[in-house]
Amino acid sequence: MRLLQPRTCCLTLVDDIVAERQNGIHAAFFKGIAGEWRVRVKDYIDHGGSPEHVVSWPDIDARKSTFHNLYASAGRGSAHGDVIEALRDHELDLCPACGEPGVPTTLDHSLPKGKYPHFSIVPVNLVPMCDACQAKKLEKTGDADHPRFFIHPYFDVFSIPRIVDLVITPPFETPTFVLRPHPDLQPAEWTLVDVHLRELDIPTRYVSFFRSEY
Repeated sequence: MRLLQPRTCCLTLVDDIVAERQNGIHAAFFKGIAGEWRVRVKDYIDHGGSPEHVVSWPDIDARKSTFHNLYASAGRGSAHGDVIEALRDHELDLCPACGEPGVPTTLDHSLPKGKYPHFSIVPVNLVPMCDACQAKKLEKTGDADHPRFFIHPYFDVFSIPRIVDLVITPPFETPTFVLRPHPDLQPAEWTLVDVHLRELDIPTRYVSFFRSEY
């Protein structure tokens, strides 16, 4: 499912977070990284959050916990706390990653915060997702064959409105269900959808659903 991007300007949020930290013990750290942090967030937006094009930031590896704590302790009234609360207060009644019915109760870090801690509280990197998808996704982003595994609901636009195809094969007394990328997708789109389905194990998960519904 395509989602509207969060209303909050990600670059302004970075500025606000840095400003809020200037009276704390991490003031010098955040002031020192502010410019590059902003550049990297803009790079994320410009490349649609694709791990193929958005690089990690090794220089901050020793300070991962500082960014992680921003997310873990995002209190109401703080710049990022109010943004994260608003992202959790959505009206979705299905998971954007797989379509499973039910309110997705967690925010997934599209680029995982373990490898990309500086995106821990960036709004466009936080996506509602069901527990089943998050358990399959974990910290994965891609591999040598497919540098990008997952569709990004804030950025990806496809050439056709329906990107998956359900094939039901007779005999209909005991039908076989196959969930696959829609054959009318462009080749690069087809590959992305195929890998997304595979890595989240959506076809296997939904065979049981389809049989039950049948």
